[in-house]
Amino acid sequence: MDSRGAGGAVYVYLNDKGFQKDHPYLRLTGTKESRFGTALSSAGDLNKDGYDDLAVGAPYEGQENNYRFGSVYIFLGSKNGLIKEPAQVGF
Repeated sequence: MDSRGAGGAVYVYLNDKGFQKDHPYLRLTGTKESRFGTALSSAGDLNKDGYDDLAVGAPYEGQENNYRFGSVYIFLGSKNGLIKEPAQVGF
C-alpha cells in the first residue's frame, strides 16, 4: 500500500531512448486501502484511436455487507501518453 494513504500507485514511464535519470513519469493512484495497481495489463486499443490502453486492478476497492468486490480502471492512451483520468471504472 502507498505510504501516503492513497491505497496504491502505478508509475508510468514513457520513453523511446531507454530509462534516464530524472525521467518524467505519470503517477496514477487509487482510493485508500484499495490495493490499486496490484494487477496491470495492456488493454489493447479499446477505443480504436491507434494508442494502447491500460487496465489497472484495485481488488480491495468497494465494500458492501462486508464483501469487497474490487474494481478495474481503464486508462486510455493518446498521442501525448496515458490520460491521467480513468475512462471507465468497473466493479
